[in-house]
Amino acid sequence: MKTVCLTILAIMGISMIMMSFPASFALGYGSIAKPAITSVPLRIFKEGVSVKDIVCKENFLLIIKAKDGTPACVKPETASKLIERGWGAIDESSLVSIDTLSNHYCKNFYAVPENKTYLNTVPVLLMKSDSTACARLTFTISSNYNDCNGPNCQHVLSLGPMLFIRNLHYEKYGDGSFGITQGQDYTHSFKIMTAPGTVDLANYPLGANFTVTYVISPLPNATGFYDQSMPRLACGHYPLAVGYSKDQVNASDFSYINPLGSTCVSSADKLTKVEVSGMDYKDIELRLALLEPEK
Repeated sequence: MKTVCLTILAIMGISMIMMSFPASFALGYGSIAKPAITSVPLRIFKEGVSVKDIVCKENFLLIIKAKDGTPACVKPETASKLIERGWGAIDESSLVSIDTLSNHYCKNFYAVPENKTYLNTVPVLLMKSDSTACARLTFTISSNYNDCNGPNCQHVLSLGPMLFIRNLHYEKYGDGSFGITQGQDYTHSFKIMTAPGTVDLANYPLGANFTVTYVISPLPNATGFYDQSMPRLACGHYPLAVGYSKDQVNASDFSYINPLGSTCVSSADKLTKVEVSGMDYKDIELRLALLEPEK
């Protein structure tokens, strides 16, 4: 009987001790550094679990509310909408969410080979109509943003608008000259998620790199040919074909291009690497827009 009483008292004592610790310690989080896998991060955040130790359940992403820094677990498509509205951002201090985003949708990233001999030989990216693909872009800080002037020199860089999908408008004039301007924008025909949504350039010294991942899914009305899609090295953009096989894609499906190449804009960062996943490519000799000799 004495043994039973001592056992009961010991259990009660342990229970009282555990109650005096934060819930995060009792659950095995906090100081013993086990990730807290949850679908309700706000509750355990209030119990003392650090944001860096919170991992959302499978198929959910951790997003941090801009107003007060509190965490939320949401589906990837919801995260994209919240980021676009400025509600919050994927936690940049932890790559768990970014890796979750790309790993959930895309595998086996690769760099698209570039033809360095001919300006008009361009890789055209190919996507299936009912598919999801990824682009992973790496930027290198090439100058101090404090030394950069002009509209393209933001302190906090918004990464979503860097990816647009549109056509070019080619016009030939009577004097033999030509003009190439922005045509219709079709970005709204695609579902695009971006992680992270923004980058604070103050956190990156000269020579440092940052990476952005785009997850791209064409909507049912997106089948077609597009002159410009994701950024390409040398200040260009990849042409894109959706819903067509390699043997169905030809130069005539795209606009003429400027023989002088693309114009680079001044900024504190430079695109240094482009990798894609979930899409193929085909090298196409695009048509050069040339001035006609005077008669």
